[in-house]
Amino acid sequence: MQNDPPTPPPLSAPPTQPGALGPKTHEPDGLETYQRVAETVGMLPSMRWRDNLIQAVIVIAGALVGTLLGLWLLPADRLGEDLPSWAGPAAGAVGGAVAACLLSGLVLMLLGWIRALRK
Repeated sequence: MQNDPPTPPPLSAPPTQPGALGPKTHEPDGLETYQRVAETVGMLPSMRWRDNLIQAVIVIAGALVGTLLGLWLLPADRLGEDLPSWAGPAAGAVGGAVAACLLSGLVLMLLGWIRALRK
């Protein structure tokens, strides 16, 4: 009976308490879960202050660039007497802010992808 395989060690009983398998991993809290849904599904506002700061800086810069473009493309002497002198810069500021809002959404989307790849 020298060809008999060795007997395996006895199996221990499986753990009966939660968390007995090892150290618990990080459990997401409510805000982290919300952020994950907001980044995955979209169309939800971000609660990360850094994301909001990035978006605010980009939108303000876009509005300033739009204002300068409005001054350059629509000076007061071209508008005529029907419109006030500030109409060109105001239209440029609104257009620049809208364009920058779209651009900041693209930037935040890319940052979300980078965050997801790091996890």
